Amino acid sequence: MKKILLALIALSLNLLALAQKPECAKFKEGSFVLEDKNNGNTYISRQGKTQVEWQEYTKLKIEFTVKWIDECNYSLKIKKVLENPRNLQIPMDLVVNVKITSTNGNTYTQQSSSKGVEFVLTSEIRKIE
Repeated sequence: MKKILLALIALSLNLLALAQKPECAKFKEGSFVLEDKNNGNTYISRQGKTQVEWQEYTKLKIEFTVKWIDECNYSLKIKKVLENPRNLQIPMDLVVNVKITSTNGNTYTQQSSSKGVEFVLTSEIRKIE
């Protein structure tokens, strides 16, 4: 009987650990980097309802409006293109949906998707401030 009780307690603790939600609140604001050895880093600054991203390789800098849907999900809508030295085509109606799937210390893993795009991009973001 003791073994069964201990097994049930251990199972309950494991289920609780698996059911824990990521700690997303600490990533709502700050400065971040998405490191990419192939395409250069993307630097992100998020304050309030504004996010600015600058991509190292393309030199593209975009300001987004951030809308938090819940603690770990938000959407990004392009507000304006700040810098575009290569004259890249930017769909101004683009909305990116982001889901923070896990957190670990000063990093989080996110899944990004958009209507009309066939794939979901998974990336790791590190908070730098």
